[in-house]
Amino acid sequence: AVVLGARRHRSQRPARVAATMPRFAQTVREWQQASGVDTARTTLIGFSQGAIMALESTQTDRPPAGRVIALSGRPPRVAPMVTRVHLIHGDADRVMPVHLAQDALGQLQALGGQATLDRYPGLGHCIDGRVLAAVVSHVQDGRP
Repeated sequence: AVVLGARRHRSQRPARVAATMPRFAQTVREWQQASGVDTARTTLIGFSQGAIMALESTQTDRPPAGRVIALSGRPPRVAPMVTRVHLIHGDADRVMPVHLAQDALGQLQALGGQATLDRYPGLGHCIDGRVLAAVVSHVQDGRP
């Protein structure tokens, strides 16, 4: 029963993400307006489900951010043309295997998207000091 429930849960993921996306994008736009930051200067950073949402936002007609830093997330279906994507992934991640990030990088670059990837040896489905330092560095340097 647990396995069937997990499969059903997984199969409903795209519909749940799609249903949540309008409110997600609206929330980002509200924060942009409140802080005076435009879309081009907005970076969405997400881990796991947060990364999935941030990456999926690049698939909308009006992506809410100029850059996404995705930690251990599932890749977008189509290469975003206006949003730079940086993937961060542990090579020991059992929840979201690293091959998802590697495949996404190749696909995004082949389709003309701006994408980069940092892999971390021995890192599972978590954030450690190396990842945190990389995120801070990417944000401060304005790198994708």
